[in-house]
Amino acid sequence: MVLFLSWPAQLASPVASGSVSWQPSSRFNTTNTTLYFKVLSPGTPWDSYVTWPNTRKTIVKKSAGLVNLAAVAYDNSSNNLLLVPSARRMVSLPGASAEGTAIGTAVVPIFNIDQFEWVNDTKSLPENIFKAVKSTQSGFLNISEVGSPLEQQIPGTSALLKEYKWSRPERFPDPMVVKDVRYAAIYISRQNNNGLAYDYKCPRTTTDFGELPSSIDLYNYPWNNNQSDCIAVAKLRITAGVTLCSQSESDLGRSSHSTCLWKSGVLTADSHSVSPDPLVNEVFYAMPEVQALAAALASYGPGTPTRHLETTLRNSLTQAYQGTWSSFVELLSQDEQVSTPAWKPVTLLDAQVSSRRMHTWLGMSSLLVLSGVLLMIIQSCCRGKTVNDPVVASLMLDSSEVVLADNSGLCNTVDIGHGHGNADMRLKLEVSGINAPYTSVVGGYTHPKLVPESQA
Repeated sequence: MVLFLSWPAQLASPVASGSVSWQPSSRFNTTNTTLYFKVLSPGTPWDSYVTWPNTRKTIVKKSAGLVNLAAVAYDNSSNNLLLVPSARRMVSLPGASAEGTAIGTAVVPIFNIDQFEWVNDTKSLPENIFKAVKSTQSGFLNISEVGSPLEQQIPGTSALLKEYKWSRPERFPDPMVVKDVRYAAIYISRQNNNGLAYDYKCPRTTTDFGELPSSIDLYNYPWNNNQSDCIAVAKLRITAGVTLCSQSESDLGRSSHSTCLWKSGVLTADSHSVSPDPLVNEVFYAMPEVQALAAALASYGPGTPTRHLETTLRNSLTQAYQGTWSSFVELLSQDEQVSTPAWKPVTLLDAQVSSRRMHTWLGMSSLLVLSGVLLMIIQSCCRGKTVNDPVVASLMLDSSEVVLADNSGLCNTVDIGHGHGNADMRLKLEVSGINAPYTSVVGGYTHPKLVPESQA
């Protein structure tokens, strides 16, 4: 039992040493650098935007590129079903050469979907919203081209639906926050309707989105060639505007978490407050074309697993708003810029201790203590000979009495008998019992002891 209890302690050291692991982490350099952000204001670039379709088309293309950049930067194999952050700005910062740079102050677009539900009867949609879905020539979803973005035969193409056509603003818009109910549509598939036209029922099982929710009323848009486009519509309650992310060097000193972090061309803000911005409505008008082009760009990427329909629509709307706002500011700003401090990350190694492994080591080591206590108890109760081997017994004889009787101390064996005291001392083996005088034997327990013959 004693040996069994002491055995686990022999394996405890690797458990203890393996409880400490070194994980890479980052802190922010105390020496800051200065970065510059563009600011949108009335002027020649804005006048060009409201006047020329080519300028608006350039903004759409730039926006779709930024949306695709942000999607690639955020997406990976483990989080393709997660919603993207609601507050992000796509911006190139030449001075922020290091990934994970903390930004002091920046204005970031924010788009929140507060409520989401699928429309279960498309005929109940507001008249112009229904017209935006039904009519490819309504112009409600266009800002630079003719034709509905939903004509694009790419599953996942989506659009924020609008009830009015875009018209040239008479003046630079006033800042505003949009908190309202809106509708959005997403293209599901094109099917052969076998000549049924409007009587055709779109299937609920698709290759790209799997089994669709039963609450969706898929809108069937038939063509003259016995083909039907299947489109789903969602009702949303949204909040859109901008948010201000702000942090100082003291904030970063107290925590390694940055509330305003630039990485891979995307500035992500950990902020939920919404402030007015003059671009909100213009961004809404451009979003359908941006969403269609972004879906086309994404379709040329590597194959992706079956997507979640609601997540795809939510992310498309959020990223389109972020990318379009960022494109407006980048392309339509003049020479005006604002500066902000920034802190580059420093890579460190943090020691992380596994409490489970340490508790395991403590338990295994305590078994050794328990085995020692148990051995002491057993030995105190022992009444048998502890050594039975004659050779070992002779080596373990108690010679303390001989040492005490000799006053010569250590000497050279050559000088024994030459003035070094008791060189001719005669010795005798004496046996005693435990807890008894040497001259007696108690209970059969013998204790051999070597003593001078004169003391025998």
